[in-house]
Amino acid sequence: MHILTKIQFFFFAFSWSLTVIGQASQFEVRLITQKVDCIKKKAFVDIEIKASEGTKGFHLASQNYRFTFDPEVVENPKLQKELELSGLVQGETAPSMYNPHTMVGTKGSLVSYNVVLASGPGVFVTSDNWISIGRIEFDIKNINKLFNATWHDDQNEGFPKTIIIKKEQQTYQKMDGGKFGQENPSFKRFCSSSEDDRA
Repeated sequence: MHILTKIQFFFFAFSWSLTVIGQASQFEVRLITQKVDCIKKKAFVDIEIKASEGTKGFHLASQNYRFTFDPEVVENPKLQKELELSGLVQGETAPSMYNPHTMVGTKGSLVSYNVVLASGPGVFVTSDNWISIGRIEFDIKNINKLFNATWHDDQNEGFPKTIIIKKEQQTYQKMDGGKFGQENPSFKRFCSSSEDDRA
């Protein structure tokens, strides 16, 4: 093969591989303060997930969401409500069954929120819509401070890590990377509005 042709082929193959990598499925997760009970001093925080922008979607299998919170701001996390991945979930091609969610492994300021796919292909996750996984209830200790959580992701030293599993052609695969985000509102902002309680 001519040297120039070899170089052209190399750059074509390299560009194609980057395109494939760029389209590989990745995820984004975030924490959203959904509502605050200002009288009882309770905060309700949702875990949400979607596919990253510019990547293909994926079938969501089992998940372990891990993060730590500031114990000077909130305490006593508990599972308040399962959301979109609760029990039997109808999909475009087939239903998926998820086991009851748990918070096994939650201790001190560490939250471990766990979801297990029992059967089916898993809900298909796209980059267009956030899927709400579950709602966690906290007792508020200091309403004047920000809810500041730290995800246990691949970029920090927190352990155990957040793990997202996808199902692809009857094979389970741990997903790498991912974007981790959160809202950091002051709980006082909810309570200083015209509505005393947004719950």
